[in-house]
Amino acid sequence: MAASGWTCPGLLRAWLLGTTALLPAVGALAQGVAPNALPAGGQVAAGSASIAQSGTTMQVRQTTDRAAINWQSFNIGSNASVNFQQPAAASWTLNRVTGPDPSVIAGRMTANGGIAVVNQSGVVFAQGAQVNVGSLIASAANITNENFMAGRMVFDGAPKPGATVENHGSITVADRGLATLVGPRVGNTGTIRARLGRVALQGAETYSLDLAGDGLLSIDVTQAVRSAGNGTTALVTNSGVIEAKGGSVLISAHAASGLVEDLVRNTGRINADTAAGRRGQVALRAEGGGVRVEGAVQATGRGARQRGGTIEAVATGNVTIARGAVLDASGGAGGGRIAVGVDASSAPGSPSRRSLRTAIEQGATLRANATARGNGGQVLVNSEGQTTMRGAIEARGGAQSGDGGLIEISGKGGFDVAGTVDLSAQAGRRGALLLDPERIVVDSADNIAAPAGDGDTNLLTGGVTPITAAGSSGTLYIAAPVITTLLGAADLTLQADRSITFNAGAGSISNAGTAFSHGLSLTVTAATALATDGIFLNNTDIKAASLNLSSRNGTVAAGTISIGAALTATGDVTIASENVLIGGAVAGNNVTVTAGDTVSNAGVILAHRDLGVTAGGSIRNGQGLLGGAADSAGAWMLAETGRLVVAATAGDVQNLGQMVSTAGTGSAVRAATVLDMSRGGVILLGDARREAAGAGQVAAASVVIGSAGRIVAGSL
Repeated sequence: MAASGWTCPGLLRAWLLGTTALLPAVGALAQGVAPNALPAGGQVAAGSASIAQSGTTMQVRQTTDRAAINWQSFNIGSNASVNFQQPAAASWTLNRVTGPDPSVIAGRMTANGGIAVVNQSGVVFAQGAQVNVGSLIASAANITNENFMAGRMVFDGAPKPGATVENHGSITVADRGLATLVGPRVGNTGTIRARLGRVALQGAETYSLDLAGDGLLSIDVTQAVRSAGNGTTALVTNSGVIEAKGGSVLISAHAASGLVEDLVRNTGRINADTAAGRRGQVALRAEGGGVRVEGAVQATGRGARQRGGTIEAVATGNVTIARGAVLDASGGAGGGRIAVGVDASSAPGSPSRRSLRTAIEQGATLRANATARGNGGQVLVNSEGQTTMRGAIEARGGAQSGDGGLIEISGKGGFDVAGTVDLSAQAGRRGALLLDPERIVVDSADNIAAPAGDGDTNLLTGGVTPITAAGSSGTLYIAAPVITTLLGAADLTLQADRSITFNAGAGSISNAGTAFSHGLSLTVTAATALATDGIFLNNTDIKAASLNLSSRNGTVAAGTISIGAALTATGDVTIASENVLIGGAVAGNNVTVTAGDTVSNAGVILAHRDLGVTAGGSIRNGQGLLGGAADSAGAWMLAETGRLVVAATAGDVQNLGQMVSTAGTGSAVRAATVLDMSRGGVILLGDARREAAGAGQVAAASVVIGSAGRIVAGSL
């Protein structure tokens, strides 16, 4: 058996256990190991294997599916090589170092199966190292023979203080293989390749692995990192190249909160492009700190029939996509998904997990384009607090066919939006943009320039035209002309946790006359069922291809929708809330108004086809509600060519105005209690030109009609 091969082991051990950075003096490390050094003191502790050495080559022949070998030292000099012969590709060999010194692999290591190198003082693959194995685990945490031999990959022996696991060489695993580096600090400046396989760099003290499956490697951290050396800027870093085409890459760290600001940092290149029909996945995650991306991360589908994969960057701390960084999940047959500050499994507008703060810096680019045929992908940017978006986001449709994708920019705290979005589609419909803060205020451009509590002016460019928006304390301020511009570029959803308010004097919003006009969706997801939360349109006229206004608490209607302006759609209009107050005019092809409690119309509701008004409580046509609109005998509910259905499922219907369907078949006015027309009003469910009875129905527990009231219907 060869000697350890150290030329200066004490110095090397002190460097590895005491350094405050992962990268300096790597060349000196390799020089600390003799060029002909080989592992020393090997004793088979479990399973069956033989160890033979000839010159600078060591051969380990294993005859059982798993074997565990204890080594006094495990070093491979730059001129040396170690080869493992195992029964099958699924076989594993555990190489545990019992001596005091870290392991340095500067030469060649090969195996047809899986190799685990465990050293609680640390493991370094030096520059020039060549590792070609079926799978690899390099760990600073120990595992018992019992767990290893039983296939339980539980690494519960804590590393020594300051231990690091680093790669500065070349690591290649077999197709569908595994390359995992785990320790309190982990770094890669070299190259790691795992075609169709899985790569994981994990910052942790103790953990367990689940080797099953073919998605992201499942690592259950049982002990987070509790200390870091002075000057440590990140626990897990990649400044090299990681390739897992058709596979997955996980770069993650778990640490005590506040230990290091950026736990995970990528300045290198990560590639998980689609291959062999499998879309790639990349996840950068941090528990107890942040994630910072300065390099390139791609999960693209470069072939005409390939779709983009998934890229995720999420943390309990801050997530920063820095200037010059590129995240690309584009694909020839369709864009993939990019999630920044939010879990990639989240649905748009419904985050399952959010980072503390999220920043897309100026000069950063996020792409989820369809490059040939197919739809653009999804890009989600979100945070629990401040969201800053000053970069460029693209989710374009294919050049030959396909629609634009979806971009969400959300934040529960403040907003700072000054970038560009591109949802264009040369041969299809442009995509959708979702803005989702806690509150939204729409005003004139002059008033937006300096919103209360925030002196910043933010610029968002959608497609071509500049869009001004600013935010503070969870409120997004946006000018009405900005919405008009966005409607020319995308389907637009303004979604807020509390309220959306269109201030008087904001100006009009209009985009309904072109072939590719887009819809405007206003959605309030209320945290409570307060009537003070909701959507309030104060003299701001809106024209769009379609309109959807919704205020809810979960799936239950909540809050108030108050309309004091003109809403006009060439398509359908949908309005849903706990209370709906209409003092202006609402017009569309099909119009649906639904309230959990009360609908009050003191204006005009016009449907060119069907009109449906439903309330869980009362319906008041021509009578104001909540002090917002005065009574008006001129109030209209009119279905021009389709059905009119008015239904108060648990209350009364009070009609002072006009309820008219010119084609009454299927039309109905129903009240659970009283149909009150004591002050006048008209219900006409038939042909208005002939004023003849139609096939409609009027039904109530009791009907009160004044001298000026009139009902014309098929049945009563």
